[in-house]
Amino acid sequence: MKYLKEFQGVRDDVSGNMVPLGALTYIAEDLAITSRILYPQLPKISIIQCRLAIMKFGIIILVLSNLCAVDAFVPASRGASAFGVASASKTALQAATKDDLLAARDMIDKIIYEKSCGTILVRLAWHDSGTFDKNVKGEWPAAGGAVGSIRFEPEINHGANAGLRNAIKLLEPVKEAFPALSYSDIFQMASCRAIETSGGPKIGVKYGRVDATSPEQCSPEGNLPDAEAGPDGKYGGPGGTASTESTEPEDHLRKVFYRMGFNDEEIVALSGAHTFGRWRYSCPMFTTLHDTC
Repeated sequence: MKYLKEFQGVRDDVSGNMVPLGALTYIAEDLAITSRILYPQLPKISIIQCRLAIMKFGIIILVLSNLCAVDAFVPASRGASAFGVASASKTALQAATKDDLLAARDMIDKIIYEKSCGTILVRLAWHDSGTFDKNVKGEWPAAGGAVGSIRFEPEINHGANAGLRNAIKLLEPVKEAFPALSYSDIFQMASCRAIETSGGPKIGVKYGRVDATSPEQCSPEGNLPDAEAGPDGKYGGPGGTASTESTEPEDHLRKVFYRMGFNDEEIVALSGAHTFGRWRYSCPMFTTLHDTC
């Protein structure tokens, strides 16, 4: 998701310097590879073809790439007594003002620039919202989504969330300064600001999410995609709200993202998020050079 215009730069995660790069090439490579995984039976799509498509449909792809960091998983109806503490939640939401949001935004921008942590904040927002399952019909927040539950154990200890405890710590000062804002709103705001301050598009976001209030409201482990197959050659597993287990990566991706309501085009676009940030050998999630945090 290095979607800056070509010859612009992205802020280096460690040094904080602006590093020039050909952003469209990174996205094109990612889309070309992902399309070959999802559609191995079709003729190979060249990086040049992907690059031209991105230039034409860039804004759509960028919005889709950060879909889970905006309004995709905000429940339409939370119910009057979702937590048994509805009145407290409503009071908190009513107390949050536009000035609170603007001041929180400025504070988050300062954290991003001083800590060069935009990448992990995008990942935090995605992993908090990526537990969503459109097929779960239980009382909110049973279906998961952007509800701030990632701050609780056991969810923060799920394998896919390795390292994200540090991202939450970075944003704790924002919550302390603006207690009326929910954690889930702060997480999603931080992701959008990370993208915008890196040169990406301005993302319209609606605020007013209500937080999960206890570990019992965490989603089960297994809803997020695997980067690599396990020792048995399988991706995913029987856990989560539904099995995502498969020996084929494209089938595994579809099981993960169809559960959230995505189609194949949106899966390919979202996969570009893994090119946002700095390449590392020491990523807590992956072991290969070409994966990112």
